[in-house]
Parts: sequence; C-alpha cells; structure tokens
Amino acid sequence: MRELADTDRIARFMKALGEAAREETHAHLVGGATAVLYGWRATTIDVDLKLVPESDSVLRAIPQIKESLQLNVELASPPDFIPVPDGWEDRGAYVRREGRVSFFHFDIYAQARRSSAVMPVTWRTSTRWWSTGSSSRLACATTSPGSSRSSTAFQPSTPPHFGGRSRNASVASRANGK
Repeated sequence: MRELADTDRIARFMKALGEAAREETHAHLVGGATAVLYGWRATTIDVDLKLVPESDSVLRAIPQIKESLQLNVELASPPDFIPVPDGWEDRGAYVRREGRVSFFHFDIYAQARRSSAVMPVTWRTSTRWWSTGSSSRLACATTSPGSSRSSTAFQPSTPPHFGGRSRNASVASRANGK
C-alpha cells in the first residue's frame, strides 16, 4: 500500500518529475495536492495532475517515481469530468519550477466546479466544514511569483443543504411529524 502525500512527499515528487523531463512541460496540480500545498489539509491520498504537453519522458518516468516514493499519482483534472472555460492555463497559480517542469495549481475555480459536479455536498463531521461548490460559498486561496498568499474560508453553523437546519434536526423533525 502506498503512503499518503504530505508537503514533503509532493515536493520530492515534483523534484523527481523535473529531473526526468527532457522537454519543457507544465504540470498543473489538482485537488488534494493543491489543498496540501496551500495548507488547507495535511495529506492527500494521491497527486492528481494534468501535463501540458503530455511529455513522453515525463509519462514514462511517472511509474518509477510512484514506486520509489510509494505515492499514488493520477493523470486527472477538471477537463476530464466537466467543460472548463478557455484560458484555464492562465488562471493557474504558479507553484515552482523543477528542471524543465513548471508546476502550477490548476485553475482553482475549475477545481471547485469539478468538485461540485462530482460531489455536490462534502462533510467533514469532526469540524462541521461544508462546501456546496457554489461560487458564493467558495473557499479560495491564490498565489503567484512574488506575491503573498491570501485565503478566505468560513465555518457556518448549519448547512443550507438542509433548509437552514442541521441534518440531525431535520431528521428529528421528520421523525416527530414536523
């Protein structure tokens, strides 16, 4: 079984990928890898990315890197699931450069749209955070070379998904005939 990916393991992955590349490539990180590098969570189950262009040397190196780092890597990104507006490549926040690979976060808004299309409501019950994928409820962080990171997040008391009441209150009301 492979290990969870933390900031250090993702950094080692980026370094190894950069060393393997023989031509200029952009790697756009997606999902959990973005969340880990922004500090939104400590680990992710895998590193999802989109390569532009899909470089033969990089594609051939990924299986070896996966094994050496005991890391799950998936070539998956929002365009594989939903239509993404033109210009997504220009909206991705720069992460760093390793060898001939420039790393970016995939357009954060497209990532949010993909998450809402695949899983409309996500719960982390221990902290009661929720997201609906709605642009009005989007937790977002941006960074680019030479700028400071900014982020916005919030923790509502009850999710609107259940009509402004907690899930338990909604279930209890139905059980009591209310």
